[in-house]
Amino acid sequence: MEVSELPDKTQEALLNFVRALARRQARLDAAEERQKRQRVSPPPVIEPDEKPMAADAENRLKLSEALTPHAAVAILQSKGIAVSERTLREKARKLGACRIIGKAMFLMPEDIDAIIEGAKPKAKISVNGAPSVSQWSEADTDRLRERLAAKKPRGRPKSTKPSSVQS
Repeated sequence: MEVSELPDKTQEALLNFVRALARRQARLDAAEERQKRQRVSPPPVIEPDEKPMAADAENRLKLSEALTPHAAVAILQSKGIAVSERTLREKARKLGACRIIGKAMFLMPEDIDAIIEGAKPKAKISVNGAPSVSQWSEADTDRLRERLAAKKPRGRPKSTKPSSVQS
């Protein structure tokens, strides 16, 4: 059956339908064209094995090894070292053993090593290099006793009555 054989009203409705489809297709094509023009190419992906232009391969950061302080605390706690994230952040800042970009802090393995190394207690060494010992002498003790004995007692004076206990 051909279109010319259809009743006039049906032919008119069919023609309007085809025109509407053509307009809709034209709008879709125009929208797609606008999107193509507005699309921004994604930033280039730097593969982990690629060398940055001005950096030595040994000294460059390997972001795959970076840890947030939260992740570092979780690892330390799994090893039985109880430390809070806040304490870890403060220690890292104090030692300069962290990387900060904007508001984000992250730690590299060498930073964690530096934090652990910085947590070692310092050995007390005397002037001559030997481990320190008490510098208090018998003469110091005698001087202190004399000083305390010379002070007058405060408060009520002691009783002058002889004690009732006899030996």
